[in-house]
Amino acid sequence: MKNINHYSQIWIISFILIVSVIFTLAMGIHHYGDASSYYLMVVSLLKDGDFILDQKDITRCNDNIKNIPKGAYILPAGAYIFIGEDGTIRYGKPILYPLLTVPFFLLLGRRGFGLLNGLFLGGSIAFCYLFLKRYFNKKDSLLIAATFFFCSFMPVYVSWIHPETMLFFVCSLCMWLWLCKDKTTLTGLIIGIISSVKILFLLLLLPLTVVLASKKKFKQLSEALGASLLGMGFILL
Repeated sequence: MKNINHYSQIWIISFILIVSVIFTLAMGIHHYGDASSYYLMVVSLLKDGDFILDQKDITRCNDNIKNIPKGAYILPAGAYIFIGEDGTIRYGKPILYPLLTVPFFLLLGRRGFGLLNGLFLGGSIAFCYLFLKRYFNKKDSLLIAATFFFCSFMPVYVSWIHPETMLFFVCSLCMWLWLCKDKTTLTGLIIGIISSVKILFLLLLLPLTVVLASKKKFKQLSEALGASLLGMGFILL
């Protein structure tokens, strides 16, 4: 029975991932908001090996992104930049999502964003399903997890070049790791890494801290907090 259950889980998770990827690719990829910045970061990293905005990036921007307002030849709407003392212009967006996108972009070009977003969507549903399965049967767990995500705003974000799907995925992963596997150190590390994208995700450490402190597991707490700082520091560095 254990082997049967094991293989059935693989089939269910594979089904979730395949449906999510097909759904996302069918939605298509659109350049809304900050999407143009993330797109240019990926292309700049692949073509130039850096995150510096220069004339080559501007040319690619105007050649490949069609929704930029006329006359906006320097930066797409919503872009953030840092200008160094030497005049070098660098992208001010978090680098984690562009870094993860690079192999998918190499494989499928712009549709690679859709493939990655689809995997994040499927992974979010899969980890919520695995968590819920502790309390409900398989069918109800799958129905609840899928309904939650497809009835939220996440289906809108899968068609954007944005890190939101990644953030949803990390929340689901941390919930499963912490509550199902009690991997507090690994959870802290992942929270730290994702906090380099949005600092508010450090709030995920609050329930972890409260529970571990209430159980007087101070060693695990210090390891989790240390791993979180290490993860965030590594990406920011």
